[in-house]
Amino acid sequence: MGAFPAGSFRAGDQIAMLYTLGNITTDDIVVYETHELFLNANGGNAIYSAIGALIWYQPVHILARIGQTYPRENIEKLHRAGIATFLKEVPFRDVRSWALYEPGGIRQFVDQLSAGKIGDVSIRGEDIPDQHLGGKGYHIAPMPYDAQYSL
Repeated sequence: MGAFPAGSFRAGDQIAMLYTLGNITTDDIVVYETHELFLNANGGNAIYSAIGALIWYQPVHILARIGQTYPRENIEKLHRAGIATFLKEVPFRDVRSWALYEPGGIRQFVDQLSAGKIGDVSIRGEDIPDQHLGGKGYHIAPMPYDAQYSL
């Protein structure tokens, strides 16, 4: 466990123009109509907002917590997409969900029974290093109230 794992990177020494703060999850996706299965997919509102922000700003930086069981190869996928990560590993399991795409385009997310709890992996204000406090903008994604309030 560490403040920010060696797998995290920053684009140069500049302060990011835009940070997204929220949750990172692992989604196991089932598509009923095509019988497709996508395991260990990146998910979570911090990632979705970062992807959307890439339209306007590059690089975008994510500030988030990850659980001890979060797939490290997923962090590398974010980096290859141009998203810098500042991730605090916490001593909990990562949040994993089944994303079930049903006939007709209906979907639902079901938390996996062995998964961690969203509150345990929601970033807190005290998790953010001083060098990331001078950004031009911060998107704070939905999280439990106490985590958002600390930011």
